[in-house]
Amino acid sequence: MHRRIKADPARRKKSKDEPTTTATTQTAVRLPTEWMGRLIAIAEAMSVPGLDLTSSDALRMALAIGMGELEVKHGLAAPEKRRKAANA
Repeated sequence: MHRRIKADPARRKKSKDEPTTTATTQTAVRLPTEWMGRLIAIAEAMSVPGLDLTSSDALRMALAIGMGELEVKHGLAAPEKRRKAANA
């Protein structure tokens, strides 16, 4: 009988070409049902050939944008300077 041993990803050596990722924390929240449809629509609209986004990706983007705006609003971050469009 063979025992399957799972590799510990923390001990795996990374190649120098492998991109680094941000540490994450798993969490669970209850969202209004309507929001899931909106998140799916956003993910579909942002997806491009070769890059399929999920509702989770869309939620992370919405949180990142929203948190940035709240930080500015409450004095926790400086407002971002917007670049003028080249054709504007």
